[in-house]
Amino acid sequence: MLPFLIENIHDQINATQCDPDLIFSFRDCIKGKKIHKQSFLIQLYVDDIGVTNPIGPKKGQHKLTMVYFMLEDVPDPFRSMLQCIHLAAICYSKYLDNDEKIRKFYDPIVKELNDLQLTGLTINTFNSQLLFSFSAIAADNLAAHNVAGFQQTFSSGNFCRRCLIIYENRLIPLTDVHFIQRTYSQHEKCLQLLKNKPHIKSVFGVVGPSPLNDLHNFDPTTSFPGNAMHDFFEGN
Repeated sequence: MLPFLIENIHDQINATQCDPDLIFSFRDCIKGKKIHKQSFLIQLYVDDIGVTNPIGPKKGQHKLTMVYFMLEDVPDPFRSMLQCIHLAAICYSKYLDNDEKIRKFYDPIVKELNDLQLTGLTINTFNSQLLFSFSAIAADNLAAHNVAGFQQTFSSGNFCRRCLIIYENRLIPLTDVHFIQRTYSQHEKCLQLLKNKPHIKSVFGVVGPSPLNDLHNFDPTTSFPGNAMHDFFEGN
């Protein structure tokens, strides 16, 4: 598989050199320009699954929080194959009922990913060191806001994790209004305000720090891209 990964990276680089408007992966974005060019991209996927199929008030009774990872550089024909998607962590969702437990759940993932990004892997067969970089986290809006530390209601206030639009202005055409984009520095100021004034529950939709804050290359305002499948086909 390794030769396929390298070939796919080179093909994408050649394609974007011919047409700079194309974006094939994280490395084609602004933040992607800052990572090592020879590193493989690690993408996470977070979701809750129900292991039973009840209806009504019991539908969330037996949910599991699943965290998967995959290499973003896997060629498109193989990306949906199960052997290319790997389980990183699993937990009974009810156990993750406060910030401390959530942080402890994600701590091993953060540590392992940071080790990979800092030291890489040495494989004797190829007589070389493999480098890795974290790219992004795929999730539906509820899971993304839960992990990123944003409000988990989408019917009021600053409900967007990418800009400061308020719910009342959601239907205004983009041609008629300018929405302020969220930034890392602005997000840090919100977190500091929450820390200094514990009685405040939310600042511009920010409700607390992300358990992934110590992950290298992670930014709660940019590391959760829109999920087209959930946004357009499932409406969440």
